[in-house]
Amino acid sequence: MLTKADYVRLRQHLRELRPVFKEFCKEQNFEFVARRALGRYPRMRLVQEGPIKLYFDLWMDLDSDGRRFEGFSRDLPYSLYCGAILAEYAAQNKGTWFSRDFTCFSGKPFHIVPGILREEMEKYLALLGQFDA
Repeated sequence: MLTKADYVRLRQHLRELRPVFKEFCKEQNFEFVARRALGRYPRMRLVQEGPIKLYFDLWMDLDSDGRRFEGFSRDLPYSLYCGAILAEYAAQNKGTWFSRDFTCFSGKPFHIVPGILREEMEKYLALLGQFDA
């Protein structure tokens, strides 16, 4: 079982992607979701608040047996997902959610992610921008 320190080490490689995400956030009005809200496993999530909430979510995949990886290698698989969410609330806090989710890429080895991340986010942002209430 991994300790808190093990998870910190397991996430360290994500620093390499932070400049790409920061630039995208600045240009497209997205914000980082606090790491503590995402759990311990390597993951980064961006959101753009508004009537329709947009998001991008990158995380380390699981192994072929559905278990978490316990050490980092640049060949470990990563996936990027995105989506649009519209929540309409009625009386008594009851509401309806509408969402559309997409897989930008799946199972890509980490070593290629820095080179494709920005292009994939821009491509799918254009798609997400087509949704309205």
